Amino acid sequence: MRIRRILVPIDFSAGSDYALKYAAVLAREFGARIIVFHALEPLILGDIYGSPEIAGLNEELMRSASRRVTLLVARLRKRGLRSQGVIERGPAAHAILEQAAKSADLILMGSVAEKVVRGARHPVLTVREPRRPARRPARARSRRGAKN
Repeated sequence: MRIRRILVPIDFSAGSDYALKYAAVLAREFGARIIVFHALEPLILGDIYGSPEIAGLNEELMRSASRRVTLLVARLRKRGLRSQGVIERGPAAHAILEQAAKSADLILMGSVAEKVVRGARHPVLTVREPRRPARRPARARSRRGAKN
């Protein structure tokens, strides 16, 4: 199997950030391009009813997502990795599957990915952000021998 294009869906969470870091390692190893992908789900029915306030919020969300994806792509390029950013509107799982069908050999996800895993025709690699060991509470000091 040759990996030339790695699709990394980003929701700007710590999990997707970790998946992007993992993708960078794989891209370097395989000489692959990274596609930083964000699916922007419009606010509830705002565009259907033509509310200018909702439409304005949707556009602001698009501008913000575009800035964030552009920054992530710039960081990857600065590290010498071939990458591009793509933003699509629509439900995340559906948009990811459509983008993968057009342009990916591997989908690398860091968040809940059940719908994508079930619907993908490409291999899907899921990674979980490493968990830090839970701090154990300090032991209570023994009160043996303490006199009241």
